[in-house]
Amino acid sequence: MKIMRISMVLLALPVLLLACSTKPSIDYNTTFDFSSLRSFSILPVDPAVFANPKVSELEVGRILNITSSELRKAYLEVAQENADFLVRHQVVVENRVRTSQPTSSVGMYRGGYGYGYSVGMSSSSGQTTYYQQGTVIIDVIDAATKEVVWRGTIDGRIRETLSPEEREVNAEQYIARLFEEFPPQ
Repeated sequence: MKIMRISMVLLALPVLLLACSTKPSIDYNTTFDFSSLRSFSILPVDPAVFANPKVSELEVGRILNITSSELRKAYLEVAQENADFLVRHQVVVENRVRTSQPTSSVGMYRGGYGYGYSVGMSSSSGQTTYYQQGTVIIDVIDAATKEVVWRGTIDGRIRETLSPEEREVNAEQYIARLFEEFPPQ
């Protein structure tokens, strides 16, 4: 059973990698000295985030755990009052609409067994797709001044058919991509 799960995750990995094609958006205070940061603390998530019933507490928990894990690779996690920087999370889920324009084409082709030519026309009607887009926003706050010094944002299409294991892999990839840009060089 365990081998079957691992196989399914490995088979889904290329699809998940394609799903992570969104480039993170990064903004930061160019005058802040990021080299002085040694320790962090993760702030609790604002309960207002869960006012949207599409925001999953399970997914937010995954994001918090993965963020903490990513930051522990370079920084010490400490109590909030002793931290050099604080980390705040926001998760936004929005309904989106994607519309493709109708297309048509005209062509000439040779048809049948004879030497006759025919003129053909093809067309397709436009298509409207409704989907949900999730956005993860992570702010790094200077603990001394309480000012945001770095913000990373990444978004992607939400797929509700993913298993918990696939969601974990997906979230790890998204958050890791965000923290490739932290601290700024």
